[in-house]
Amino acid sequence: MSILQIDLSQPKPDETQCKGLFFRGVVNNYLSGSEFVSTKRMRPLKRMSCKGCEKCAWMLEQLPEFINTDYAPDISDTVNGALYQLKVGNISKDWETGYIDDYEFIFTEVIIP
Repeated sequence: MSILQIDLSQPKPDETQCKGLFFRGVVNNYLSGSEFVSTKRMRPLKRMSCKGCEKCAWMLEQLPEFINTDYAPDISDTVNGALYQLKVGNISKDWETGYIDDYEFIFTEVIIP
């Protein structure tokens, strides 16, 4: 019989990798009086998403600032019940310094086999 030594100071391999931020697309269609109304939403999936590591925590902080601007993520093609991941795209860099000066948030659909 042997005793296994486990080093608890090292994080588990699953904890070191960022899973990303996931959302579920929700589309509601209904009649309001004589008007046809269609709403589209992205519902955050907290259990499936990363808890907020250094790779993705800044996206959660910046996302509310983008909502009421021209740079808001496009959700016009949202499918009801589909799974989406929030990513950064259309990155442009300053040609002199090489620092990122502009970017956009993009919802990409995740296909589960």
